[in-house]
Amino acid sequence: MSLRRVLSSCSSAVVQVGLLFSNLMSADANMSRILRWEILPGLPGEGPIPKHFHFGHPTPWAEGFVTRFWNVDGSEWVGNFQGGIIGLNAVLEWAEADCVVLFARGACYFIPAGKPDRYENHGTDAMYALFDELRTLLIVAYEDGDLIAFDRSGTKRWIREGFGAFGVVLQSCELGVVVAEVEIDYEDSWRTVRISAVDGTDV
Repeated sequence: MSLRRVLSSCSSAVVQVGLLFSNLMSADANMSRILRWEILPGLPGEGPIPKHFHFGHPTPWAEGFVTRFWNVDGSEWVGNFQGGIIGLNAVLEWAEADCVVLFARGACYFIPAGKPDRYENHGTDAMYALFDELRTLLIVAYEDGDLIAFDRSGTKRWIREGFGAFGVVLQSCELGVVVAEVEIDYEDSWRTVRISAVDGTDV
């Protein structure tokens, strides 16, 4: 057998082993993906140490917004999320972005479904959130009146600073138009506004 043929056979074997290893790794990664979750009333008294999620100033000894997650393979883990002072408490599935978006008393976390440790934090005073119709954007209203639209990668697509200095309540997003109620003074006077979901401009 020629040397060239031997090297070719060895190369083919290496490629096949590499593909097999890659497939096994992909299968393992898929099995460890977040499948479902449950919001808990507090930290469990037993089991593994919860994973601590924070926004730059970790307080692992303090109880935050506690959520139990189950992976595809049936394994489970508990996340202890450092919360803001006031704001939204919710867990949103964003399958199109391959992530889970969690709000802990206003603190916003983008959690990759397959790699939760690579989470990102986007502010600490979120009050309302909604998706656009195609679920390409998540639009978040913050307590200071800012509106921020995040795309599926977690990148800020557009920002409206001080859009509602006295409060913004997101209502809906239809036909590319976001409808919100904006408080215009401290006397509970509100008006309806409409902005483009694409770039945040008035319509």
